Amino acid sequence: MRIPSPSDVLIVGANPFSLAFATILGNGGLNVLVVDESLELKTSAQELSLSTDILALLKNQGYKFSAAITANEVLTQSLSLLAQNLCCVVWNTSFYGGGAGKYTLMNDGKAQPHQSSYAFKEADLSISESDEASFRNILALAWRLIGVVNHKLRPNIVHSFEKERQQIVDFFTPIEKKSFFKRLFTPPKQALTLSESAINLHLSQQEDIKAGELLPNYPYYNEQEKREATLSECCHYEQFSILIFGTLNPHFLFNVAKWLQFNFSIKLFYFPFTEKNESLFKNLNIAQSEKRTIVVRPDGFISLVNDTVDCDIIDNYLRNVLLMLPLAENE
Repeated sequence: MRIPSPSDVLIVGANPFSLAFATILGNGGLNVLVVDESLELKTSAQELSLSTDILALLKNQGYKFSAAITANEVLTQSLSLLAQNLCCVVWNTSFYGGGAGKYTLMNDGKAQPHQSSYAFKEADLSISESDEASFRNILALAWRLIGVVNHKLRPNIVHSFEKERQQIVDFFTPIEKKSFFKRLFTPPKQALTLSESAINLHLSQQEDIKAGELLPNYPYYNEQEKREATLSECCHYEQFSILIFGTLNPHFLFNVAKWLQFNFSIKLFYFPFTEKNESLFKNLNIAQSEKRTIVVRPDGFISLVNDTVDCDIIDNYLRNVLLMLPLAENE
């Protein structure tokens, strides 16, 4: 058969992580090609161990899971979702190398050229014995590629991924498998943070929540919809989110919202201090008179924390640290 070319992303090897990665990219509008040497899909009844926030992100991508999540469920649902996005999975195909966007694939004994902006092998995506680690890895990478290909982020944003990948590997590597010096200086495990990421900016005097941490899933009362909610509802893999805590002058809030709407692809969530949300402010250690600005990445990690609502700081961060393209430049 003739392998379709070109693609935005070429993925070599089909397993639960690589197919989930392809699905997320496909949902983001990318043209993805997956190739595998096998003649057909290799099934597995192995159960996957994933955190609730990763499960929520996957469900947001169209997955439907029962109580026990197995590799088979991820594999079969990924293939169905990929087909809906017109992304191809080609079996009996080997990767014969290449570079600079030009690769050679061998299908049924015939070499075929293929062009792709990015190429990844299974080892790039399955980075640990931990299911959680591999999913954290693909989630941290996928939003960057989606942003770059869709002209919402500058290509150099991909360079900041490698440091995060290493932090994920280090966190999920059992301490007995680390070198003596790493064991000596490894603190007790608490929760995964990407504290060393180059796209973090922590400007707050408080450290109850820090850039590099996952957004805590605190409950709050949604004043607009008149219902109980959680902060995780502010996170969607299709978008960056900016959360503003503290009561603002309505005119100033309107100007901030309009400025963001016309300049950046980011969703604004506003949390004024109210009696019903007093517990949320206590959890975040924000006094009634204080303000806090938080930027949350598509994968749920906080990347900016500031004690003020300053459009100049937000603008500088989005343009020069997160490398987000203003809407006027990506039309």
